[in-house]
Amino acid sequence: MNHFFDKVARHLLDTIEGNMLNMSIVFPNRRGGVYFTRSLSANSNGRIVAPKICTLSDCFSSISHLMPADDMLSMFMLYKVNEDYDREHTPLTRFWNLAPLLLENMNDWDMYLTDVKGMLRESTTWSKMGGDFSFLTEEQRKAIEEFWGMEIGKDIGRQHSEEWWNRLLYLYENHRRVMTAEGYGDDGMIARDAIGKIQNDTANIEGQIFVFVGFNELNGAAMTFMREMKRRGQAIFYWDYDLPQAEQRAQKVVDKYPLLFKDRNKQLFPDSLPRDINNTNEKPIVHQIAVNSKTGLSKFTSSLLGHIATEQQDLTGTCLLLTHTDDLLPLLTTLPDSIPINITMQMALRTSNVYGWISALFDTLSARRTNKQEAAFYYLPLTHLLVSPLTQYIDKKACDTLLNYIRKFNQIAPMIPDMVNIVGKNNLLATFLTELYNISNGRDLLTFIRHWSRHITNSQERQYHDDKMQGKEAHRSISHEMLKALLFSLNVLNEQINGKYGQSIVFDTTTMRLLIITHCQNVSLNFVGHPLHGVQIMGPLEARGLDMQRLIIVGAGEQSLLKHTHKQQLVPPSVRYAYGLPTPEDENAVAAYNFLRMMGHTKEVYFLWDSRQSNNDRGEMSHLIKIINDIYGITPNAETDKGIIKAVNGKDDNTMPVNNIDTNFTYSLKDDEYRSLRKYLKSSHCGKHLSPSAINTYISCKLKFYFKYIVGIYPKKEMSEDVEATSFGTMFHNTMDYLYRIYTGKTITKSDIKGIIADEQRITDAIHYAYNLEYHSKSTKTHTPEGQYLLACEAVRTFVINQLEKDLDTAPFIYIGAEIKIYGEMQLASGDSAMLEGILDRVDIVNGDTLRIIDYKTSRITSSIDNKYKLNPMSTLFDPNKERPEYGFQTLMYTMLINNSNKYRDIVQGKTLQPHVFLVCMQPNMHPGHQSMVTADYIHDMKSGDEEITENGKKIYTVTNVREYFESHLKATLENMFDPTAPIMPTSNQKACTYCEFINLCNTLKHKAQQS
Repeated sequence: MNHFFDKVARHLLDTIEGNMLNMSIVFPNRRGGVYFTRSLSANSNGRIVAPKICTLSDCFSSISHLMPADDMLSMFMLYKVNEDYDREHTPLTRFWNLAPLLLENMNDWDMYLTDVKGMLRESTTWSKMGGDFSFLTEEQRKAIEEFWGMEIGKDIGRQHSEEWWNRLLYLYENHRRVMTAEGYGDDGMIARDAIGKIQNDTANIEGQIFVFVGFNELNGAAMTFMREMKRRGQAIFYWDYDLPQAEQRAQKVVDKYPLLFKDRNKQLFPDSLPRDINNTNEKPIVHQIAVNSKTGLSKFTSSLLGHIATEQQDLTGTCLLLTHTDDLLPLLTTLPDSIPINITMQMALRTSNVYGWISALFDTLSARRTNKQEAAFYYLPLTHLLVSPLTQYIDKKACDTLLNYIRKFNQIAPMIPDMVNIVGKNNLLATFLTELYNISNGRDLLTFIRHWSRHITNSQERQYHDDKMQGKEAHRSISHEMLKALLFSLNVLNEQINGKYGQSIVFDTTTMRLLIITHCQNVSLNFVGHPLHGVQIMGPLEARGLDMQRLIIVGAGEQSLLKHTHKQQLVPPSVRYAYGLPTPEDENAVAAYNFLRMMGHTKEVYFLWDSRQSNNDRGEMSHLIKIINDIYGITPNAETDKGIIKAVNGKDDNTMPVNNIDTNFTYSLKDDEYRSLRKYLKSSHCGKHLSPSAINTYISCKLKFYFKYIVGIYPKKEMSEDVEATSFGTMFHNTMDYLYRIYTGKTITKSDIKGIIADEQRITDAIHYAYNLEYHSKSTKTHTPEGQYLLACEAVRTFVINQLEKDLDTAPFIYIGAEIKIYGEMQLASGDSAMLEGILDRVDIVNGDTLRIIDYKTSRITSSIDNKYKLNPMSTLFDPNKERPEYGFQTLMYTMLINNSNKYRDIVQGKTLQPHVFLVCMQPNMHPGHQSMVTADYIHDMKSGDEEITENGKKIYTVTNVREYFESHLKATLENMFDPTAPIMPTSNQKACTYCEFINLCNTLKHKAQQS
């Protein structure tokens, strides 16, 4: 492939005699200089004195006496100038959103050598003639309205418009004056100053030759510089303006095809490269591949590079062009180490976990409770902060401890003293959280972030050296380097706010947060590597003017490829155009030309894009790809691209459905999995027991039992700001236990219950006890419920009183206890025994000879609740294909356990056992007299296939019948559970899969089984 830089190097070496000591080769970007140096070295026959390689900005900086100003310093200076104009204090937060817009436009005006006074005078005339501000973007409009405190088009009339242009002129002139007086300038100021020195003959550039290579659209400063150098005979020009064969058809790309600047530049500055040398007619091979996933796009790209390396053994001249900087980090995590890469593009701080850490810090600080009685953080940003890898460098164990505390006890607003008490007063994380809470102003906030950023980088550095000393694989992570870059940037910011223009400004936490976020936008990480070795990873700007053998464009969708962000404008477009400033059409033309030029200088192109549809993206390839096909007369070869996909993926399609379960699928336990199951057997001596919930799960869905109780996968507990049903139920249980605890082993009379009902404070104390036990068990003090918790406590009060009134009908009864943990076992045919357990909500004795095993149910009740507790018929207890009476199974198992317990033999002996379920939630469809609860007496409502016994004309079943039926079927179930040959299969009840947390795992297991 005949590269443009090779042509320029050969022509320059052939036509220039002597050395290049006084020659400067000027490029639009630095990357072009690196590639040109290689071409110059490759085409020179002997040793040469290398010329100076630079950009236009380098040229201007070498001529001007001004030093580049830090963005923050420039903003502070502009803020000071604005205060001088107003003669009063303007809040920094009110000015801050407008400042970047002002600075960008002022820099633009200087870069194009604009007559600013004349342009703003014309803008004033434009306003008086009724011009509107419709050219402003929504963001620009909002910034200006916020600054003025008025609405554009409504409150800001002609008088205010004129005032606006006068203010702009004042800010521009005086900002320049203040900046230059301090010896600073932005790019535009430096360029204007350099041009002024050249025109005044005060620039020290005599005898220098400037060779301009590969430029396209020129700003005013660049054009004036070239014109002056040409006039002095100190300039040589090489234009890279040859497009594909069908140049004229490329007008489809933009309305105004960029031949305008091409012809203008070649006319003003004749090309030194002959036409026949510069022309190229090569036709690239184009591949168009859609990937149905953002993550899949990165994985496919990595696999594609591996495929190319395997097939062709050479990745030299391959460019990986990312249209989004956000794609860089996911790509780096998937690239194999065997592929050599060089990263030209910068990684922005905002794409790293460092930015996420800063954001979590700010969000946590904003969500603190300022009442000294309630020193706390809101849980959501706090958990984001604690899970951050950077916070965990402070103390990972302490972070995990607090996260577990917050989730386990559903701490919506965890208190600072409680968290300090949990991790220890002298723990670094406790110090970190306490200092964060106590931040009172913006300067404290900056000091806090700088201090802990330094602490974390030091911790990372120590870990790196420790790993190295221990012979482990040691490397410095991207987050470490990014945090160092942030720390350096924040140190500069600290110097600015304590310097001449920042020390008098009062910074509250909101202002400093805005300042740091703005500062972070400009922080990026440069990678170190070999610029000419391996795959070059670039962004669109870095790839300008370069010739690549192979181009892989990642993100070639309609919403990504050539999606150009136009410069923000303060001046009306018509006035900008009249004064030579670029319009959006000009910017589109340049971007389109660069894209077409890139396509015309490569042999093979891969267009990759995410084909998923979203609100703003239909997942279609860019229309520019279709134009490329049209320009080159390319017919996309779907079979070829399909072959590439198959070669890379190993199959045609890498998607997997996740919404349906194949109920015919079975899975056999592996040896290690069966050993995990055997831990529930007595012979294992592991102390593990099967609960009624576990056995219920096995009966309903064996695959769910496998995931939960064999593999040990439990759904992550999600935080909830509402009071969950489980927490509500626990509070009810603990409240009833608190009220009845003093009667354990004693008789509770009607008088006792009436006394409890009448004593509101006693009930309140019981509820508050239950609330603190559920949500603040780690706290050192008692907390009073508020908000939704207060409402929940009042609901608990209602159900407690209803339960007491129900107990009043039954009293007197002997209260045995509550939350009784009981163990048992069931012998199997193998001679081993399955270990069982249960927690009995309540046990009491009525009528002197009836032992009631009571299970409270406080979950939300539906119209089908009868199926949950009524055994109708009893055979449904063990039938997985029907609506199962899960509550009934649970209570019957409790009854069986206490009946067989040696510990409670004296209590059970001579008693009739009755399992009961007390439903304590409101039932919309129940009889008005039983809206608060239902007592289900299984013994007198059951229907099974056992022998019927008649008593007073009523068919009943004795406890013995029920026990024998239940125990025999339970034993059969356990025999099947511990049979190593019994298959594991999903439920046939598809309704149960709809909201099952294991549905995706079921599909994964199914696919693996099918592949094996």
